[in-house]
Amino acid sequence: MEPIAVLFNPSSGRGRSQRSRSRIEARFRHFNIPVHWFTSQSETHLKELARSLTQEHGVIAVVGGDTTFTLAATEVIRSGSDAVLAMVGTGSANDISRGLQVYDLDALCGALRSGRIRRMDAGSLELPGRPEPIFFMGALSLGLGVEVNLYIAKARRRLPLLNRGGSTVQALTGAYAVRHAFTSRAVPDRICLETGRFRRDVDYSLVVFANTPFYANGMRLFPQATPFDGRLHCCTLRTRSLWHSLRLSRRILDGSHIDLDEVDIFTDTSFRVTPGRGPIAIQYDGEVMTGIEGFRASVRPAAVRVVTAAGD
Repeated sequence: MEPIAVLFNPSSGRGRSQRSRSRIEARFRHFNIPVHWFTSQSETHLKELARSLTQEHGVIAVVGGDTTFTLAATEVIRSGSDAVLAMVGTGSANDISRGLQVYDLDALCGALRSGRIRRMDAGSLELPGRPEPIFFMGALSLGLGVEVNLYIAKARRRLPLLNRGGSTVQALTGAYAVRHAFTSRAVPDRICLETGRFRRDVDYSLVVFANTPFYANGMRLFPQATPFDGRLHCCTLRTRSLWHSLRLSRRILDGSHIDLDEVDIFTDTSFRVTPGRGPIAIQYDGEVMTGIEGFRASVRPAAVRVVTAAGD
């Protein structure tokens, strides 16, 4: 087996990636997978490394979260390289690795050894005045998901101790952020949603466009979706409060949310979004953009080769 390149983001997951390095190295050795390590120093450096590695290595294992994987995949897609990407999820969500059915490092190593490779779709975000599309491999969202992340980021800057909090602290901070999004009237909001089949005004607290079944750290929002189906999936939620949102999120755990009146799921190859109340904020694979006056989200089928444990 030829050595694979490991593109390592040590800052992913607020340091979780760095703490996992020795364990990752040990599992690669256990499976007799030879590797060459390349450690990024910044986002710019990570992109530069990904660009050069696509020309030098047949397989690149990306160690990081969804944002790290999307940055690397974007470089592969834009370069036209046929390099294969694998994901070792060490971020805060890792929904892309779940979509590839790579739930742990042993599953990934087994797929690497067996050469389990498929072509994965990519989401494409087009913005007015921007010549190149922005790719997202997992999900693009607006509404609650963005507002919560913006609030938490501000809270962590004001209170750095929140960065050291465990799962209970994170859950409480997230719940307070959802409550703030409603009390500040950031949500609910309205957009005009268009496809080749319909045009409608949509009231929402959350809208998600996804390339995988998962959103927000393993919530199976789209039970029928796969990153190989050549489609983009859209879910709109209409909740009125923190408690309403929590009740609905529990329904997502067993998949029964798809039958609720306040949930709509659409599948198509392209969607156009026009805000109803002025510029909005959006988030794609962990990256937030503000001041958006409209966009088109579509699918680029079979955009990049990936290592996966998913079946045909």
